[in-house]
Formats: sequence, structure tokens, C-alpha cells
Amino acid sequence: FAYNSFGNNLDIAEELYNFIQKVKAETGHNKVNIVPISLGSTVAITLFEVYPQVKDDLEKVVYIVPALDGSRLVGDLYKGTLRTDDEALYKTLLPSLMEDDYTAYLINVAIRIVPKQIILGLVDKIIDKLRGIFLLNCTMIWGLVPSGDYDELAARYLSDPAHAEIKRQTDIFHRAQSNAKANIHSFADSGVKMYNIVDYNFPLYSFVPSYLTHNGDGLIHLESSSLGATSGYIDTPLPAGYVQQDTYCSHPGKHNHISPDGIVDASTGVLPETTFYFYNQDHEGTGRNDVIMKLATEILLYNDLVDVHSMPEWFPQFNVGRETKWLRNDLLPAAKRVDPGTLSAADAAELQAAIDQCE
Repeated sequence: FAYNSFGNNLDIAEELYNFIQKVKAETGHNKVNIVPISLGSTVAITLFEVYPQVKDDLEKVVYIVPALDGSRLVGDLYKGTLRTDDEALYKTLLPSLMEDDYTAYLINVAIRIVPKQIILGLVDKIIDKLRGIFLLNCTMIWGLVPSGDYDELAARYLSDPAHAEIKRQTDIFHRAQSNAKANIHSFADSGVKMYNIVDYNFPLYSFVPSYLTHNGDGLIHLESSSLGATSGYIDTPLPAGYVQQDTYCSHPGKHNHISPDGIVDASTGVLPETTFYFYNQDHEGTGRNDVIMKLATEILLYNDLVDVHSMPEWFPQFNVGRETKWLRNDLLPAAKRVDPGTLSAADAAELQAAIDQCE
């Protein structure tokens, strides 16, 4: 289901509801599965709130790196609170935004001759322009504002008559966001099988203050994607003596929901029995992680994987991030096309060893 990332949240939720009815009618199936990914989860949040009857249409819901409670990255941008320390401006800002680290660092060196106040003024102008173009008027982007920031930001930007209709709509989404946990539990109690796949221990973009305080996947902080999991900062275990809280654990005292690295307590997240965590995985690379794709496929196509306890040897609750798409699709096939007869014995042996290691 395709949608406009800079569109209208309520309209898109209505389109999704109608699309689900169309799929049922055309296929003859009574239920469908949906996979809300990243920003798409804000559409699902609205769908569950505004069309609660859709629970009768759903068999499984598999969230993948969802923004269930916005993104601290977006919240900081709306607030206009960017990092202005020298490290952020002259060292980490450009590399975090550019694919070519070498060019980014060269530019970092060059801009050191520019007075800091000029750089700060330029950054402020960029943010003001973004805010004027779509941050204030796009309800999909308002869906990425964390619920705890909404009242303050709505009062700041949407209190005038010109934004009254936008505020009416964003208020509806804010209510849906605030009810997300209750709605998820309500759908689960009605028989909808709810799953979640999240990434952690990858820092947020460095130009926002939350970079220094929140664990996440680069774009979405972990408390949002897991809807409540407790964690330490990047590479920082929970405090010594921390005890698993068992807030939502189905068998308190019997299940271990603490990550092997000690960083995450998954028991405080809304779906501890069906949420899978990937350490050191960044948001943008999630689709290139073959294990995540296999996990989602296993959940969607079969019924053997009921929860995080079903296949611990294949899909434990806590796994490790990796990106292998290029390896499987490009490098390995190219390596196997090399005729070992054209190589020296040593090179042929080294090539085969590399292929074996990759496989």
C-alpha cells in the first residue's frame, strides 16, 4: 500500500481501510496481514483509533522499525533545539548527513574558517525554511512528533486560526498516539496477532540534542519503536543491580527479557513476548538485513513462530544487526563467476576461502 510521506494522515488511514476491504473482496479472504514499516506505523496508529472495527479484518500485524511514539529527531527539529557545540558543528554534522565521509570531513575542515555565529544562523534559516514548507502544515510529519512534545508544539505553532483545521486533525492523531498501547492490547485481546521488529544501539543523527541521551536506530528512538522498552544509552548497560520490571511480561519472574548486552529491558515494552530486537542495526539498513526479512516472512507465511520463545535457535528475542544484501546479490555471485583455473593455486585457495567465509 503506497502513500504520500508528506500527505494527510487521516486521509491515508481512510485509504488504507478501504484498501483492506478491497483486498478482502477481490481475494475472497476474510482477513489480511499488514506490515506497518517506519512512518507507515503512524498510519496504522490512526487506523486502529479511527476504524476500530478493522480488528475484525486483521489476522497479523507485523511492525518493522515503527515510529509508534514519534521520533526524538523530529521533536527536536520542531523545537529548534539543535546541537551547537563545536563537535556537532565541525565534526559530526556533515558526516551524519552525507554518504561520502571523506568529502564531509574536508568540508568540516573548510568551514572552520567561517565564524560560528554565521554557521548557526545558516542552520537556523534552514530549519525555519523546513518548518515553513512542511513541518507545520503536513499532518504526516506531525505524526512523528513524540506524544510528550505535542501539547507544547501545537500551542506554539497551531494555535492561530489559519492552522485550526490542521490542529483538529493532529489532535485526532495525538489521541490515537496516546491510545496506542491500549489499542494494541485491545486488538491482541480480540485475536489479532501482534508482532514488532526493532533496532537499537545505533545513535540518532548527531545534530539533535537527543543524540546524547537516547538509544535508537539512527532515526527513531527505542522507546518509540518498542513502545516503552527501557534501555541505557548507546553501549551503556542498565544500572548495576537493575531488576527486570515485568511490566507487560506474560509470565513475570519466569521470562528473561534483558538483552545479553544488558542494555535493554524488553519487558516494559508493549509487546515483550512478540518483539524482536536487533543490536547495532541502523534504521536505513533494516531492509538489507536478511535475518530481519526472513523473520518477517516466517511470521507472515507460517504459524509456527508464535512468540520470541518459539524458535530461539533461529530467531531469539535479541539478535545482531547486519547488512548482507550486497554480499548475497553482488559480491558472492561475482566471486563464483571467477574461473579458478585462471588463478594461481594460492589465489584460487584464497578466493575459495573467502567464498566459504561469506557463505
